[in-house]
Amino acid sequence: LIGAPEQVAGAGAGAGAVTPTPLLPRAGTDFLQMYGSFAALIFAYQGQSMFCEIMREMKDSRQFPRAVGVGNGCMMAVYLFVVVVANAVKGEDVADFLPDAMPEGVPKIVINLLIVYITCVGFVITGQPLHRAMHGALSPSTLDSGGLAGALPWAVITIASL
Repeated sequence: LIGAPEQVAGAGAGAGAVTPTPLLPRAGTDFLQMYGSFAALIFAYQGQSMFCEIMREMKDSRQFPRAVGVGNGCMMAVYLFVVVVANAVKGEDVADFLPDAMPEGVPKIVINLLIVYITCVGFVITGQPLHRAMHGALSPSTLDSGGLAGALPWAVITIASL
């Protein structure tokens, strides 16, 4: 929704009007506000620091470029969809943290539980090198073994570190 307010469908003084989202930062936006937005973008893509560890753990690491392309493509499509819909519906009035814009109720609770879940998943993935080192120190004989003997110490270490 870039353009003059009179060019945006539904924009105007009436109820339900959507203020268009500007392409550039608003006048008066200070450095810390812009840096905060940039930091949020970096946070969204921070998992890239784990690519080497993930590639090492893959059964066939030759598939890694394809996996990265598909994964990032899907992630960017979802992010883009959410941003476009949120800005189309709320314009500049969209909340910085999208769940804050939701009315109280079951959907908001479900979304917040999913955020807790994905935060835990992110922590587990990011903690893989540390968990592997701890596993190697505590139970070196089961570090690279398959089955329950290798999975159980790994699971206990991962859960305990949460």
